[in-house]
Amino acid sequence: MAISIRNDDIRRKIREKRIGNFLIFMVDASGSMGAKARMIATKGAILSLLLDAYQKRDKVAMVTFRQRKAMVNLPPTSSVELAVRHLSEMPVGGRTPMSEGLLKGFNLLGVHLVKETSSRPIAIIVTDGRANVSIDNRLSPQDEVLRIAGEMSREKRIKFIVIDTEEKAVVRFGLAARLAAALGAEHFSFNDLMAGDIVNIVRRNI
Repeated sequence: MAISIRNDDIRRKIREKRIGNFLIFMVDASGSMGAKARMIATKGAILSLLLDAYQKRDKVAMVTFRQRKAMVNLPPTSSVELAVRHLSEMPVGGRTPMSEGLLKGFNLLGVHLVKETSSRPIAIIVTDGRANVSIDNRLSPQDEVLRIAGEMSREKRIKFIVIDTEEKAVVRFGLAARLAAALGAEHFSFNDLMAGDIVNIVRRNI
């Protein structure tokens, strides 16, 4: 008895590569009001996101900017132990070189996108928006930040979120809101967020 086998009858396993999420926090660690609160909330968010990152292959990184430079305080990792070690002590205070912070974070995102071209990373920027250090002295710090943000916004694979830490006051400058507009980012007020809300905001966008 003959058996007819057609191409439609053949099945084979196809292993799909699981691409994890890449989340990068760019955090203002300058001496403006609320710096310590920013750092505590951001560290807590990073550790919470990493707790379930292993199975999902998610990675989290953190860049801070203060004084006259930006630093990669946490290289891309899915390790809670590594994050705790790198985040345990982190100085705050000084001036706000936001341009360099944005560029350093954007460079990390670029490296990731070269490796994972179909990835959709998320960048969370935590700041009150008050830049006061320029890379190019021909530009004011604020104009330079907005120019860089506009260039960053052209990379449509990246989702930007701005957590605005400007203190509630009679006079508000709205600089972080302007940064969010230049990036095409979602904008949230730090003062209106409850504990854990940063984590919830990020998870909603994953």
